[in-house]
Amino acid sequence: MKPPSLADQKRDLRKWCYSQRIRIADHEAESAAQAVAAKVISIVDVATRTIVSAYWPLPGELDPRPGFVALGERGATLALPRTVGDAQPLEFHSWQPQDNLIEGRFKVMEPPSTAARVQPDILLIPLLAFDRYCHRLGHGKGYYDRTLQGLRSQNRAVLAIGVAFAVQEIEHVPTDAYDQTLDMIITEQDVYRPA
Repeated sequence: MKPPSLADQKRDLRKWCYSQRIRIADHEAESAAQAVAAKVISIVDVATRTIVSAYWPLPGELDPRPGFVALGERGATLALPRTVGDAQPLEFHSWQPQDNLIEGRFKVMEPPSTAARVQPDILLIPLLAFDRYCHRLGHGKGYYDRTLQGLRSQNRAVLAIGVAFAVQEIEHVPTDAYDQTLDMIITEQDVYRPA
């Protein structure tokens, strides 16, 4: 029998991840978000000109907003991503907690295109699964991989941090040369860095 392709492995793993993630109770998700926020605040050093990007969470995703907003209160400029088309990197636009958002592609809330465009120094990144080596399984569209590859190719000293629930850890995320390794993954229980 022919072994499954990388695409098939990732597809099957995504289905399993979605089924596991919906089992997280609301009170557990809120507690985890606060614990991750405390770790983010203690680890991430921001200066007045530091631009930090996060994401507006979809149902079932860890909510990065407590830590994200706290970094803004410490002086960082906050940004959220926008999708601009298939096979395109994300664009980042400045955001403040009082700003209105619009529904973008895939029902993700994002800033309007009129918000000031910025380049992040630090990115808080969503994921479906991760391993101890800071490999990330995303939703399969490749937006963050393209974005990180583009930022890193410009020799930008970006810090890519995955934020997730501890239960999203798996033994091995199938990867290829296209997949970007994260600099760090923070869960409510641990902090991982590539070995």
